[in-house]
Amino acid sequence: MSQHPSNEILQAYAEGLLDGSQALGIAVHCEQCQHCRDMLNEYEAAAAQTALDANPTVSESTLSSDNDLDLLLAGLMDALPEQDDLTACVTQMPEADTISVNGREFTLPKALSKIMPHLQPWKSYGGKVYSAAFDINEVDKVSLLYIDKGVQVPQHTHKGNEITLVLHGSFKDENGEYHAGSYLMKDASDKHTPQTMDEDCLCLTLLSDPMVFTQGLARIFNRFGKGMYP
Repeated sequence: MSQHPSNEILQAYAEGLLDGSQALGIAVHCEQCQHCRDMLNEYEAAAAQTALDANPTVSESTLSSDNDLDLLLAGLMDALPEQDDLTACVTQMPEADTISVNGREFTLPKALSKIMPHLQPWKSYGGKVYSAAFDINEVDKVSLLYIDKGVQVPQHTHKGNEITLVLHGSFKDENGEYHAGSYLMKDASDKHTPQTMDEDCLCLTLLSDPMVFTQGLARIFNRFGKGMYP
């Protein structure tokens, strides 16, 4: 896999500087990508150390005696949950959700579990392309996009930014091929024509503005309202 978010974006995520949809995209990608997960761990460790250096709560100067250290350790132990509660904290990880579309069933990344209750019904475009939006808020345009095998989506660009995460399968465009785990970020300067090959494809899309079709009859969709989202 050759498509990853930039180091700057990973660092911003570690420091809590990304907005909701961007942060969701990084969480989903890092669940699939060991390389970026390792990078994120490094950035989070650095961010934690920076915060500690800026706001030291415990330092050698505060531990003036063995008694102070004993009090500190006692406080830490008191803060721990009971054993049963601690076990629950470790084991209560979100279950992976599954979705069905076009007769196929897919397991989704666990990072999507919190927003799954907001997933809307699938919309079909010619029985070959399907989309289902997450009704989260008026700002974050987050959708699942399914493309059957051997299908070409008309060439388009976007008024703003488009982040695509390949969850299953693969597709290609003018710039290369993308497989499960790939993270793509495009803006209004990019035009592309996604096309599946011998397998279907399921993606998560994060859009700041509508799609703008640039070729063929599909351009008629540009006339409707503010444009078309997947």
